[in-house]
Amino acid sequence: MLADSWQYDMPIIKEWKIKEGAPDDFLEQFPEFSRLVKQILWERGVRDQKSIDEFFNPDWETDVHDPFLLKDMDKAVERILRALDKKEKIAVWGDYDADGVCGAAVL
Repeated sequence: MLADSWQYDMPIIKEWKIKEGAPDDFLEQFPEFSRLVKQILWERGVRDQKSIDEFFNPDWETDVHDPFLLKDMDKAVERILRALDKKEKIAVWGDYDADGVCGAAVL
């Protein structure tokens, strides 16, 4: 078998680069969140009460990107509305990677 004939002349060296965790003073704040959630907030740059409030309760008019900036979004919305109006079935297709599966499940 071809795989059995491979020779590995070089050793495989693994070098793990681990980011430092959130500082203790940040982790001691916000007792309503678990340590894991606080670490995720820290990594995303969400580090004060105002930012946390905006992160978990966004103002959909000002805090999120306009979906109509995506190419042909207006055509997609028009087609979906037409299908709903005519009571047509709508199929949702997602690709097989992690974000595709999650995105299709959300839809």
